[in-house]
Amino acid sequence: MTSRQIQHNCEKVSPTVLNKRLKELTSSGLVARGNTGYQLTVAGAELFVILKPFGAWSIRWAESLSSNEAEQ
Repeated sequence: MTSRQIQHNCEKVSPTVLNKRLKELTSSGLVARGNTGYQLTVAGAELFVILKPFGAWSIRWAESLSSNEAEQ
């Protein structure tokens, strides 16, 4: 994805913060910049597989917090 495409998908993140994070991810070897934009490296793809389940878990957890607050 290009930085503009990423910015569009992460609409609440400022361009300054996004550019800083992309530089950090690139320098850490998790993301690489190619001819068509940014992409995960092999290490980044491996990390994504490990972290992806936490996304679904965090949604369920946030929903349970909202449910608990509504019951009180």
